[in-house]
Amino acid sequence: MTGGFDFAFAAFGVYLILTALLLRLVARSSPAWIAVATSVVIFAVGLAVPLLFGHTVLFWRYSAAYWCAVGAFLMVFGALHKSVSLHMLSYLVERPGFSADYDHMMRECVTGQTFESRLVVIQESGFALRTSEGFELTARGRRLARTMRGLQALFAVEKSG
Repeated sequence: MTGGFDFAFAAFGVYLILTALLLRLVARSSPAWIAVATSVVIFAVGLAVPLLFGHTVLFWRYSAAYWCAVGAFLMVFGALHKSVSLHMLSYLVERPGFSADYDHMMRECVTGQTFESRLVVIQESGFALRTSEGFELTARGRRLARTMRGLQALFAVEKSG
């Protein structure tokens, strides 16, 4: 079998599984470091294994496909870890009635300008509405927050923002 894309996507699948496992097992290391270091190791292993079994690997196709997939994953992974807006949505989805008063959100999520600008973004994006009590998730916001929480659970993200 001659390949590039097929081996790349197989390696990427192994990378996703191994990254999810390592994030749960190696608690003392930086999650970003684990995700990046694992990508480099799996790139090399994903290239070496087919060669050891006598397959031809089209290096540039393999590299382009693998690193494109890893790059896309790392963008999502970074958002799950650091997005203030997703942190606020996550906070709201865990509250009764999917809502919280403004002062409590300010204390629990973030403070200052970042908080204010993120509230504008989640309102303009249709994820939450301003109410007399504070903010409430829309149906769209609940879907996004639940999806994000599922992905955070899959990759052992305990707190974001």
